[in-house]
Amino acid sequence: SKLWRGVFSMCAKKVPASPPMPTMLSAHELSPSWGLAAVVDCETTGFDYEKDELIEIAVVLFAFDRETHEVKGLVDEYVGQREPGRSIPRDATAVHGLTKRMLKGKDLDYVRLREIARRAEFYVAHNADFDERFCGCYFPPRPWYCSMRHVVWTTRTEKWQKLEKLLRRYGITEKQTHRAIDDAKGLLTLLSLRNKAGETFLHEMITRAERQKEALERLRREAAATRVHEETERKRPRAGCLTLTCPILTLVYLLSRC
Repeated sequence: SKLWRGVFSMCAKKVPASPPMPTMLSAHELSPSWGLAAVVDCETTGFDYEKDELIEIAVVLFAFDRETHEVKGLVDEYVGQREPGRSIPRDATAVHGLTKRMLKGKDLDYVRLREIARRAEFYVAHNADFDERFCGCYFPPRPWYCSMRHVVWTTRTEKWQKLEKLLRRYGITEKQTHRAIDDAKGLLTLLSLRNKAGETFLHEMITRAERQKEALERLRREAAATRVHEETERKRPRAGCLTLTCPILTLVYLLSRC
């Protein structure tokens, strides 16, 4: 009946409309005043940095406004795969769907990879510590920003900050895809959205990261100043020692004149 249909529509869960993904910009559309940065995502054989290996990497170069950090569009992208020197565990394949047979004989285009990364002013990743450890050796040194640690996505537990959950929450994708290029583009779309304050999540991430960096630097400077002060105080002779030493020196001097 119409009544029940109305009740159902009121109780049904609202699914957010899919936000548009940033589009590729042509050379004449790029403004010299814009900045360039790269979203990085990778798939690996596991989580152990010493034993596991990179098997897929995606780098999405994008343009952004330097003041507002509004995402202007895509500039370039690269996705590549490589055959690892070890087996791929089943639990890892269950996540990204990659097998050693699929990767047989494949390798990355290292020149192309560095060409794109070289144009970026900084790198962005979700859980950047993970991606930096596995991908950092292929890139020129640049700052890394973490969209998982430097954006307040939710006050819930950490599992709600996982990228796949955030992409579904903001209506970017309903699929359970976990491939490098899909995650990289999905993350860029997510960062292009705006928070409750009207700022892009990219702006929130960069601002919070810079504030944290400044706070750490301030703490380091204060700690260094405290150490210098303590060392100076330790080397300074005590007043009591000077009071005792001076009469003794005077007595020695007078005796030597006799």
